[in-house]
Amino acid sequence: MKKKKFNLKFLFHWLHLWVGLICGIIVFIVAITGCLYSFKDEITSILDSHLIIKTQNKPLLKPFVLKKRAEKYIFLTQADSANKIYGVSYEKNKAASIAYSHYEKGYSTIYLNPYTGNYIDKKHIKKGFFPWVLSGHRSLWLPYKTGHLIVGWATFLFVITTLSGLILWWPKKWKKKHLNSAFKVKWNARFFRLNYDLHNVLGFYTCIFALIIAVTGLNWSFQWFSHLYYGIISGGQKIIIHYKPPPDESPPTPHADSILWEKVLSIYPINKKGVFIFDYPSDNDHNFRIGYNPDTKNYYRREFKFYNSSEIQEIQNMNSLYSISYEKSSYAQKLYRMNYDIHIGSIAGITGKIIVFLISLILASLPVTGCIIWWKKGFRMP
Repeated sequence: MKKKKFNLKFLFHWLHLWVGLICGIIVFIVAITGCLYSFKDEITSILDSHLIIKTQNKPLLKPFVLKKRAEKYIFLTQADSANKIYGVSYEKNKAASIAYSHYEKGYSTIYLNPYTGNYIDKKHIKKGFFPWVLSGHRSLWLPYKTGHLIVGWATFLFVITTLSGLILWWPKKWKKKHLNSAFKVKWNARFFRLNYDLHNVLGFYTCIFALIIAVTGLNWSFQWFSHLYYGIISGGQKIIIHYKPPPDESPPTPHADSILWEKVLSIYPINKKGVFIFDYPSDNDHNFRIGYNPDTKNYYRREFKFYNSSEIQEIQNMNSLYSISYEKSSYAQKLYRMNYDIHIGSIAGITGKIIVFLISLILASLPVTGCIIWWKKGFRMP
């Protein structure tokens, strides 16, 4: 048997085959669950039509009033004493949502009428179809720390597979015959030729989008990658992605929540535009967290500010990614803030989501068509 000569082409074939086999099944699961999750917001908005509360010409109930109303639905038994209320969210034409942690069922939400405080609904976020899909997408339904790590490294290997595939796709000659083979799917061909075209041609058309989706996903998988990524787009700068201020050790001001509520009412158009979050201090830090996002379709414009409970003063950190408004952010900060919206396609509206859905569907098919090609070759080395 003639021994194959080692060269760059052999190396890229070897990488594409074996690295692809290692991460293939994981890429398939992550891509399929990404497809299923693409239109989660649009679907849930239809299913949650009972949460629509038209804006009324009357004052909103204050956060501490809604918190008090929610307590009788959160603390029902002695065991519920372990539950913990986080805060209240207001959104135009929507029920107010009170987020809390259930001692057994995890992160949950109580929905109340923001004008009357009447009970509307209760949800445990980890239950249901979309939470199940998201668990598969993030951690393959394994324990989060283990599964999340596996997904992260599989995504990293997928980047290698995509780049090697692009090199293998590159036409030897840029003549019409070779270009037709590289850019067009021969739909009337026999099965194995059609399968090859679906892998080769569709793989090329989706490779740029695939790399963007993979890179934005890696920013959540590895802290070292997110810092490297920001260092590259910012020219070597460092950033604090999630800022937590030091604890406020001074005694809290009486009625601090009411004083802060009046202050933020003069700053933000609460219940008139976007989403507003009023988070209560934890037992450890005694600091309020205020969140606001003027855009309900995207996340990149959200901002968070912290206020101490003793003086009701803002605790500033200008190096924190979300401590300032999107408009005042640097170009690198803006791009990094767009990470999630780019990943799911919402940065381009419903059109972007449709594109990401189709790209994810094709990405899920590539491990399948690739395995068929390998099977046709008798499971041989490249």
